[in-house]
Amino acid sequence: MRKQQVLTSENDQDKVVVLQCVHCRKFNLWVDGKYVWPEFPTIKPSPYLPSDALHAFTEAQKVIGRSPQCACAMLRLALERLVVSLGGKGVNLKQKICSLNLHPDIEKMCHACRAVGNDAVHESLLFMQRDDSLDRAIRLSKFVNWITERTYAANAVAEDILKDAENI
Repeated sequence: MRKQQVLTSENDQDKVVVLQCVHCRKFNLWVDGKYVWPEFPTIKPSPYLPSDALHAFTEAQKVIGRSPQCACAMLRLALERLVVSLGGKGVNLKQKICSLNLHPDIEKMCHACRAVGNDAVHESLLFMQRDDSLDRAIRLSKFVNWITERTYAANAVAEDILKDAENI
């Protein structure tokens, strides 16, 4: 970041700072040392997301605008926790996903999320560029929700229907 303008208080501490990113050239605003603008989109988690995966998902949303790469890494962790809660077994996430015998579409989405998350950590698989990392973090957030809806939500709806059928 390159400092563009500083408005200071009487004691010469920064109060309002406008910075320009040296990579994307976009401006952002900090007040009293806290990032305030522009606001970045956050994705609400699926209500069916298990609590340990929810924690990682929520942490990812907190940093999605400031560090999309970090958000992708946290979303990969959310995916792994989701897969483990579904009963996935193995020494790595790929094995855990494969052990679940999911529908091919869901399994493919899990592997796509795993690859993007791994790339955020290792920068070796998809060569995440700075310009598209926010878009990837947003898509990854939506993918984790999509996987949750196709696994946990589907099961919860089926159980509700069965309970209603038993009461008739």
